[in-house]
Amino acid sequence: MSASTMEATQTKVKTAVDGMIDDIDRKYLRDMQKSMFLCSAKCCDNKSSNREIVENCVERCNDGMKKAQKTLEKELGGLQDQLSRCAMTCYDKLVQNFGPDVNKYTDSQV
Repeated sequence: MSASTMEATQTKVKTAVDGMIDDIDRKYLRDMQKSMFLCSAKCCDNKSSNREIVENCVERCNDGMKKAQKTLEKELGGLQDQLSRCAMTCYDKLVQNFGPDVNKYTDSQV
């Protein structure tokens, strides 16, 4: 596979993943962030509360967003692992069929 073909494929995958993340952000994360910020602001409304109570309240408000970010990071990590395994499998098949010198591969062989 030529370098330009591999770069084009990488760009295509990156664009698709970025688009998916943007979609998740628009559909879900922004509403979650808004709720988190509004909840955190309400924690500060009671001026008689001590600092620890306010901090705990704000922390509870952040829990949902933290869980969502952790889940997103886990899923993206899993996707990255799958893509890496796929690339290694493809490379192994090329080496088995055509030898270890990747510079000799043509696009039709790949």
